[in-house]
Amino acid sequence: MSARILAFLLLFGSCGLAQAVEWFTLIGDKNDPAVDTAQLDSSTLVRKGDRLMLRFRVNLAQARKLDGGEVYQSYVSHITVDCASQSVFHDSQERFPEPFWQGESRTETFVQPKPMAFGGLSPDPKRRILNAACGPRSRH
Repeated sequence: MSARILAFLLLFGSCGLAQAVEWFTLIGDKNDPAVDTAQLDSSTLVRKGDRLMLRFRVNLAQARKLDGGEVYQSYVSHITVDCASQSVFHDSQERFPEPFWQGESRTETFVQPKPMAFGGLSPDPKRRILNAACGPRSRH
């Protein structure tokens, strides 16, 4: 996937031209629930200085269990991309027990934004988000 294509999608979404949710696939296969998949919703992009906010979602090939016992296999997050610090954070996250965002969800809003960690996902979608959102500065 070209960073230029993703940058175009992000710009397109910020112009208000995209009204419908259009998930852009960073990794994986949007049609196969048995594959790790990460997607961005460019229609939700909001830019504030060096920061961008938008929705991001992940479908996991295998369910995961949080320390508190909650099992989830997919989630939708509101994220902040901070180009100055080269960081991506979850602001809130809605987790689903089944693939492709199905089942009774649980939502968590983080008091302090939670740094994104993608244990086991390859390639790491965080790097792709930074490269596309922040441009050449993110390629050091």
